[in-house]
Amino acid sequence: MGRLAAGFAHEIGNPLGAVSGYVSVLLKGAGEGGGEEEILKRMEREVERINSMVRDFLELARPSMRPFEAVDIKGIIKETLSTLKMHESFKDVSTGAVFADGLPRVRMDGEKLRQVLMNLLINAAEVLDEARPERKEITVETGVTERTDDRTRRGRRRKDDPVFPGSETKSRYVYIAVQDTGPGMNEDELRRIFEPFYTTKGPGKGTGLGLFVSQSIIRAYGGEIEVSSRPGEGSRFTVLLPEG
Repeated sequence: MGRLAAGFAHEIGNPLGAVSGYVSVLLKGAGEGGGEEEILKRMEREVERINSMVRDFLELARPSMRPFEAVDIKGIIKETLSTLKMHESFKDVSTGAVFADGLPRVRMDGEKLRQVLMNLLINAAEVLDEARPERKEITVETGVTERTDDRTRRGRRRKDDPVFPGSETKSRYVYIAVQDTGPGMNEDELRRIFEPFYTTKGPGKGTGLGLFVSQSIIRAYGGEIEVSSRPGEGSRFTVLLPEG
């Protein structure tokens, strides 16, 4: 089924790329202020939306695991924030980062971590853009924390973990938290936020796959994504990755 899904998404992606190219060519020749330019821009947005869904679907179809490497979290966060300054959703958003001293590196694929951060940051910016709160701020915070971890219950037992089911160990994790000043979420939204195709955004915005894919990626490297939120108090997504 995975190979079938990947092949299907790939076949859709090829003609979509061609259509997107044709729209770009037509836009260059469209007269300014005319109705045709607005129609072409709408077409371009919708094609990109479908293309985004295909990319997310391909991510679900192919294995999320890639070779491990020592990842400089601080460098990736700075680079990602710099890149997103030009994104349309970030034009009125204030961003900042708080880095812990001596932050250890984590072992995973750097591009995958960048993808997860992009998802979380763009999600936060789009929520702010839609809700239009008095303050539109996103803060990225890093650090190291401990979590009580029952790997036997989650099917992740390692050779040095306790033998008895339900036994608990404490593990050290490097965390990356993305905090926004948006409207927050209620309990029902929190329960469903990582479900595939579920989204709290308005019609035509988002595929509902970004958070599901991001969670799958982080779990593939032994980590987790936690979320805390209350209505009117913003949301905080915390990426936890095993130290070292």
